[in-house]
Amino acid sequence: MAPAGAAAATRAMEARAPVSRRPVVDSVTPDAGPVGGAPVTIRGAGFAKVDWVKIGGKKARDIRVVSSRVLTAIAPPHTAGSAAISIRDKAGTSRPSAVRFRYLSRPRITGMSSHSGPVTGGQVVTLDGY
Repeated sequence: MAPAGAAAATRAMEARAPVSRRPVVDSVTPDAGPVGGAPVTIRGAGFAKVDWVKIGGKKARDIRVVSSRVLTAIAPPHTAGSAAISIRDKAGTSRPSAVRFRYLSRPRITGMSSHSGPVTGGQVVTLDGY
């Protein structure tokens, strides 16, 4: 059995030791986008010196670490369907997460500039989406 002083010294050293945590992915916004790729914001924890972000096993581009909890990137082109997200930084690679990005094969309309117009037609409408 170790002397009480040695145990206390060990606990004190452990308390001062830096904790290195792998990145954790909590959410992605938007959660879906076109098969050609799209800008995304990923929220989580432990985003330090990020080496890469992969969506569906392919590297994203234009990665920007906003804070230790937020980063932005451009999702790479991918086939339609659900794609896992992983992040690698100095502490390692994120553990598997339930968070997925869905690649859509059909366009999705997210908004439009005008919700009404004349019965005779001719109203110019701008559609937003991906």
